[in-house]
Amino acid sequence: MLLKKLKFLEDMSKDNFKNILITFDYERHDTYFSEEKINRLQSYFSDSADQGKLYINYPMVESYQHLTSLPDVSFSERSISVLVHPGSQYKDMIRKESCIAWKMEFPCKIKDILFDRFDIEDKNQCNMLVEQILKIESSEEDIAVQVNRILKSSLRGKDLLTASNQMKHLITKCGYVSEGKTYYDYMHSIFNQVIIHNICKSNKIQRNEFNVPEDNLKDCFGTLDFKRILDLQNERSRDEQTGMIWVLNTLVLFVPEYNFSLIE
Repeated sequence: MLLKKLKFLEDMSKDNFKNILITFDYERHDTYFSEEKINRLQSYFSDSADQGKLYINYPMVESYQHLTSLPDVSFSERSISVLVHPGSQYKDMIRKESCIAWKMEFPCKIKDILFDRFDIEDKNQCNMLVEQILKIESSEEDIAVQVNRILKSSLRGKDLLTASNQMKHLITKCGYVSEGKTYYDYMHSIFNQVIIHNICKSNKIQRNEFNVPEDNLKDCFGTLDFKRILDLQNERSRDEQTGMIWVLNTLVLFVPEYNFSLIE
């Protein structure tokens, strides 16, 4: 099925793409893992506008969610043992420790409640209601009243009251309205913090300094060396029993590479 979906790529070359991104999970436990091969790949795929750029996530792409608070000073030292595998173990760790994972899933949570619990089964209608709820940004009027106004064309009576109060609870817990933002504006600011944490963590691994002044962040980012970071990760995780992997997501760093002003 995947090959069929990618069939359109057969007649294309790299010239058809402005940027080529390649992303791997750092699967040290995999029987086919080879430091030599992954080093060669990191060295070769170094330019997204040419042959492509390799972004390695340590240990997995879900590492971007591995923040326990915002800001998270403990992220500086956050590491996991090489014995934490398969990936499901790390994903379970993320679910237990992350302060942002459930926020990422918030739209799906709202949609599931409306679809499954309140029987709003028309997908287009359900999606429209979710979008309107995510655009609530003012707490001057009671949130339940605002939700009630959105849902009243689809729900009645006790269901309308229950759904409105339940949505109010979830929206309040998520926190975007209390900051006077829509969900998307709120998550944009959170994702910026995720990116900044990973710039600082990259600097910590490369130069042993996590705290980067805001006015030096762009210069720091410009001198990050993914090959050096990989070498240090390989060295630290080499022992099969005592090895440790720094938690780091490099894929999110494509955003400031593309346009640093997006995180300013």
